[in-house]
Amino acid sequence: MANLSPATNVLEFYFLANKLKEVIRSGWKQWNVSRDRLESVAEHVFSTCTLAIAIESEYHYNIDLSKVLMMLVLHETEEILIPDITPCDGVSAEEKVTIGHKAVEQVLAHLGKSDAYKSLIFEFDAHQTPESIFAYMCDKLDADLMSLYYDKDESCTLTKATTLLQETPLTVELSDGGRNSMGECFRLFEYELNRLDPNFFEILNAAKDFLQNK
Repeated sequence: MANLSPATNVLEFYFLANKLKEVIRSGWKQWNVSRDRLESVAEHVFSTCTLAIAIESEYHYNIDLSKVLMMLVLHETEEILIPDITPCDGVSAEEKVTIGHKAVEQVLAHLGKSDAYKSLIFEFDAHQTPESIFAYMCDKLDADLMSLYYDKDESCTLTKATTLLQETPLTVELSDGGRNSMGECFRLFEYELNRLDPNFFEILNAAKDFLQNK
């Protein structure tokens, strides 16, 4: 790879990363959320960071918040080059990580600190350290909260969703139990998959009443 100037390296990464402003989160399209404007991946990244700041403030986790924020800023970098893969796409978690890491290698290739940044992404994907677990929960909680936010005004149900989503095994299991709304399904996904700790569940469970009063 040819050596580029520092300014060129900055611009290369900056304009690549800015593509995430135009990438719409796949989940909302699969649920057929009927809004003129849906959340982009870049907006999701911003929201995960604001969640991390607020949660760390109020629940006092013993973590390095700066490291968490770096992970969250970088955690969707792969989607500059690959689609926003969801459980509906039939890609295993392991395969998704492998595909994502190959994309990350390309996106960060020109940055002098690429190895350090890749390390943060790999740590995030493994979610074994306190910071990566916290960041991972912020990532999941943001999607849960947005599902409630969209559901509040639109009553997004499985009957409106794509056939692919309706036939996803976990979705089938929830709908067979009488669960139909997007917000309820997202909330139950978290209980089923056990991805959140009690503080995060407290926030998620408070969100529905909070939004109804807004």
